[in-house]
Amino acid sequence: MISVKDRTLRPFFSSARYWQHRYKSGRTSGAGSRGANAEYKAAFINDFIRSHRIETAIEFGFGDGVQLEMCEYPDYLGFEVSRTAIQQRRKQFRGNANRRFKHLSDYAGETADLTVSLDVVYHLVEQAAYEDHLTKLFDASNHCVLIFSTSFDCTAPSARHAKHRNCLAWIEENRPDWRQIRTEAPQVDRPDTSADFFVFERPVAVAGRAIPQHEEPCGLRILVADDDAGVRSSLHALFTISGYDVTTVASCAEAADVLASEPIDIFVCDYNFGSHTAESIAGDGHLNSVPSSILLSASENVPSAVTERFTHCLHKSGDSNSLLRVISDTEGGLRRKQSGL
Repeated sequence: MISVKDRTLRPFFSSARYWQHRYKSGRTSGAGSRGANAEYKAAFINDFIRSHRIETAIEFGFGDGVQLEMCEYPDYLGFEVSRTAIQQRRKQFRGNANRRFKHLSDYAGETADLTVSLDVVYHLVEQAAYEDHLTKLFDASNHCVLIFSTSFDCTAPSARHAKHRNCLAWIEENRPDWRQIRTEAPQVDRPDTSADFFVFERPVAVAGRAIPQHEEPCGLRILVADDDAGVRSSLHALFTISGYDVTTVASCAEAADVLASEPIDIFVCDYNFGSHTAESIAGDGHLNSVPSSILLSASENVPSAVTERFTHCLHKSGDSNSLLRVISDTEGGLRRKQSGL
């Protein structure tokens, strides 16, 4: 502290330095990620992951890893301001390729179908850090944003590392196209009830128009096969928001099992699966019963024996509108066939 005459002044406070010092000194993230509070959050998050078929997630501010250990993210990337916390989490989850950790300054525009902020918003006392955090949360999400925080303005004195603001007002003003989702709270008692979950989802622009969330499904059944978890989650979000019933698999073998056991209207398949190609599924007899099959490839050199087995071939780098137009045409054809036209 600096003393000037009889007045005591606090040095400039930095939330990033505070949390680095806190973890380096051996302290934890606090009571919010312990006991009943942690159980409540884990139950909420894990149910959300299952019900919304989340495959990829990015968290901004993972802390001491206790809460993360309880969460069932299929594929997870975490960003943190404390290099000590990053080193500790890399050691904690060593050998787990689905848990990756980076410093916040290394964020390079990565996206996921879910972004997460747990007990972080009200710990960002600097206005710039607060706004940067919320901006990254929404910009990094392809589908949903999950925030656990207080959401009220408080001018009363508080701990120097906490500042409460109405983050819902910020979201309404700065991300008006995002829609808040109503969710069921898990039946788990928790001692801290000052904060809560707030979940948002975004509309997806298709061919110049915004598609509202939760449209009534049209009944079209789509199977997506791709070994890239990010591609699967993106296509799943795109098709689900468009109102289709979507199943995703990571290999041709899994795709063959689904084609053999379920009626599929559209099959969207990647060409290169790393260890094998779509040639292994091209000869499957069940492919003949699929009204529309779409092969996605990043290469121009796909054998004709493979492309001839699919009704459409699209370049993987193309925009989503091309893919959706093919699906829309297929849907229209199926409806006309059903109506006898």
